Amino acid sequence: MTNRILVCPFDESIINTLHHEAVVVTINDPRDVVPAAAEVRKSNMLHAVSLHISLPLSFIHFEREWAEVPLALYAPSMGDFKTVADMLPILRMLNIRIFLPADKKESYTSARILSSLKVPVGLSFNGSSPDWETMSDLMHFAVYSRVEHAPIEPFDYLINNYRINDRTDFDSVYFNDSSRYLHISKEGRVGLSFNDIAEDQYIADSIADIQDIENMPEYRNNVDKWQEHFHRSDGCAYCGGWRACLGKFFEVTEDRKACGKFFTEVMEAAENNKKIHGQRRELWQP
Repeated sequence: MTNRILVCPFDESIINTLHHEAVVVTINDPRDVVPAAAEVRKSNMLHAVSLHISLPLSFIHFEREWAEVPLALYAPSMGDFKTVADMLPILRMLNIRIFLPADKKESYTSARILSSLKVPVGLSFNGSSPDWETMSDLMHFAVYSRVEHAPIEPFDYLINNYRINDRTDFDSVYFNDSSRYLHISKEGRVGLSFNDIAEDQYIADSIADIQDIENMPEYRNNVDKWQEHFHRSDGCAYCGGWRACLGKFFEVTEDRKACGKFFTEVMEAAENNKKIHGQRRELWQP
């Protein structure tokens, strides 16, 4: 596993066992943004701080000292617009992406507003099917709008990393691409995603096992799990949007035709974008 990135909680006992690793450190308290980043940087390379909060974005007091920290912030909603607007001078200084839940319709409006205000934003998927028509509207705004705006994920990642003859896994946006990211629980066990850790599904019992992770059947089976769709007559591998979706919504969406139509549109947008604009790389990359 080359260029692996470890995702772990802000726990000194875990972080101090790591050396010269690229690390995403997860926190739930905004006051830990700077301390968590500093702790990782003592012996490792900080890839990002992943902050998950239960309050709306407008409740967060953003600090200028966060400017040196690549930050992924997950909030349940934007909250009060005026409060957020007052934060803009600081928000625009930060190396940040703000993620809002895709299963809330208000998130699409909020994402468009934040992007228009030049604040990078994204949708996060929480195991439910999004509204494909609303997703399509936001994707078209993100890709085709001539009004200057900040990137919107996962569309920006898909557009800029799309390869015409290969798969494009946007799980990297959420630190869940198992070919790149390994997740460590607070007990030091190893999983392949945030969901794995939450559901106590592990492929290794110790951080020490990471060094030989590629040779573990449990790891290989999970990394190659996308291939299972080729073994099903109704699998997503037969869909026109397969190379951008990889079957992520197979179990949760009832309207697979709408899902396939959306990801086919994404692929078409990616091909057109490469012809017209080429690749643009701005913020820290997943």
